[in-house]
Amino acid sequence: GWDFEQIGQAFKHGFWSILAPLVILGGIYSGFFTPTESAIVAIFYTLFVGVFIHKELSWDDIFRSLETTTWLSGRVLLILYTATVFGRLLVENQIPAIVAESMLSLTDN
Repeated sequence: GWDFEQIGQAFKHGFWSILAPLVILGGIYSGFFTPTESAIVAIFYTLFVGVFIHKELSWDDIFRSLETTTWLSGRVLLILYTATVFGRLLVENQIPAIVAESMLSLTDN
């Protein structure tokens, strides 16, 4: 069955964490900030909750997460750069037009 005392304690302990989506989506839908700005608000809100309210984040944890984020962002940007160069090469050599022309020449309809 349901243990309402345990559910109440979990809700009380996680109240500020549960508010994160409400703060983010509430800010977007109310017009206080854009979706891009909401990412920054989410970062600072979760840092505040993790460091000062839950006291679960240390400086080492924060720096480790920044290091991981930098590593992942670098990989994504490398893939994005490669795709951009590839797309530019295709367009400059008119490959999409050649492919479209050859596909259209297969049939009359």
